[in-house]
Amino acid sequence: MRGWHLSAIVAGTKGLNGRLRLKSASAFLRFASVGDEVAFVPPVEDAPRFARVIGGEEAGAEGVLTSFEGISSAKDAEALIGCRVLLRSEEMQEWIDASDEVSFIGFQVIDESLGKVGTVQSVDDDRLQPIASIMREDGSVFAMPFVEDMILDVSMDDEVLHVDLPKGLLEL
Repeated sequence: MRGWHLSAIVAGTKGLNGRLRLKSASAFLRFASVGDEVAFVPPVEDAPRFARVIGGEEAGAEGVLTSFEGISSAKDAEALIGCRVLLRSEEMQEWIDASDEVSFIGFQVIDESLGKVGTVQSVDDDRLQPIASIMREDGSVFAMPFVEDMILDVSMDDEVLHVDLPKGLLEL
């Protein structure tokens, strides 16, 4: 879905009032606000495809507990387990624009398939598309497009970027 960005995955439910437990959700916590619209993919029969955030809180090892408009029962919530939670790209871009002063140098880069791939050495944002230089453990360096389509999750506290690198990028 163009215009949307992966921000979390529905891992479970909490209670009988339709609260969802989200994992890989630091991007959701950082970017989502009450009133923001999210999409649940893939679509599930008899479950909402879109919803608005009405509340949320960090819950430690459980992830993020979140309430959405239109999801008010455990049955509604359980139908969405395993779905990806997408947030409109405009909300993500507002945060990215506001974070120009944030430095990602030194952040660990972890690919969802390959695991740890290296550490951010620099980010060149003087281009049409920002490029991050990533140093691998063997000392080699590769260039990674620093775009929201590849960045799944950002943990500022842990200084970790979770990414989904295109197949073959490390072989270039």
